[in-house]
Amino acid sequence: MVETLGSLASVGEEITVPQLRTLLSLSTRGAQDVKPLADALKIHEAAMVRLCTRLVARGLVVRIPTLSNHGSLVALSTAGRRLVDDVIYRQALEFARVVERVPAIERDLVVGALAVFARSAGPETRSANVDHSPTRIRAIPAMRALLHRRNDEAIHLA
Repeated sequence: MVETLGSLASVGEEITVPQLRTLLSLSTRGAQDVKPLADALKIHEAAMVRLCTRLVARGLVVRIPTLSNHGSLVALSTAGRRLVDDVIYRQALEFARVVERVPAIERDLVVGALAVFARSAGPETRSANVDHSPTRIRAIPAMRALLHRRNDEAIHLA
């Protein structure tokens, strides 16, 4: 989470960890009702309502009216999507820089272990709702370079 907060600092946003977790959840899972969102993030529903109200006021989240229960869903706004995409891209670059500092002889072991870790993260980290926005697509080559490189290959970062 330290790198995430550093990534946020670099894009000039002031945001709390629960707000960031909420934005990331909406990014991967799509529009949600507040209760399941609160449950997924293990925070009280009333706290999630207040948190979402703050994110709506900042223009990072929008409310989508529903007909079924006169309630609404919350979803990322365009600005919220841009913020999440920028944080993810900056994290991917920082991650690549850290792996690049691992001694070459140990790098394959580290990258292999990280690939196993990523596969083991579970289905909740992979979603059909994940978008393929330009920022996310720009981060993919850096991550692929990490997972498919040999010890003697250099990674060129943007």
